[in-house]
Amino acid sequence: MTKPAKLPEREMLNSLLDYNEDTGLLYWKARVASLFESGKHSAEHTCNRWNSKFAGKEAFTCVGTDGYRKGSINNHLYRAHRIIWKMLTGEEPPEVDHINGTRLDNRKVNLRGVTSTENRRNAARHRDTKSPHNGVRKAPQGGWQSYITVDYKWINLGCYSSLEEAVAARKAGELAFGFHPNHGRAAALPKEA
Repeated sequence: MTKPAKLPEREMLNSLLDYNEDTGLLYWKARVASLFESGKHSAEHTCNRWNSKFAGKEAFTCVGTDGYRKGSINNHLYRAHRIIWKMLTGEEPPEVDHINGTRLDNRKVNLRGVTSTENRRNAARHRDTKSPHNGVRKAPQGGWQSYITVDYKWINLGCYSSLEEAVAARKAGELAFGFHPNHGRAAALPKEA
C-alpha cells in the first residue's frame, strides 16, 4: 500500500469544507476572491463562477474502485475520511479505520485514527475464503484447526473435534491479542452511507 499524500493544514480544510457529523458528508464552503488568480477573467469573476457552481454543494462525491469517497483540493486527490479526521482532530494518523467496515460511512462515530496493525485487527473476512469463520479451517487429520495471524506471524490455536470449539478458540485468541470485536465480519459491499 502506498503512503497517503500529506494532507493540507486543518485551518485550510476548515475554511474550504463543512462537515456534517451525522451524515458523514462534506460540503464546499463559499470561497473568497483571494483564493483565485486573475487570468483570462478577474479573480472576482472566477470566484463568483466557482461559488455559483460549487458553494453549498456536496464535496468528495467520487467513489474509487477501492470503495472510498475521494475528492480533489488544489489538484491533489485525497480520501474523504482522512480529510475529515484532520478537520476533526488536527492529526494525521497512519490510517483511519471505518469501525463498522463500511468505507462510505464517514460519520464521526464510525472513524478512529489507528496504526496499520490496529486497522488489520478490524478487517472483514476475505471474500475468497473457503471457511465461513475467520481463522478456522478443516484440519488435515480430521476435525477443525483454529489459528490467528499476529504481526505477520501465524499462530496455531489448536485442533478441535467440533467447529464450535474451534470458533470459540479463535474468538478467545482475538480477545487475547487485542482484535476489534468487528474483526472477521462478512465483507461489506460498497454502498451509500
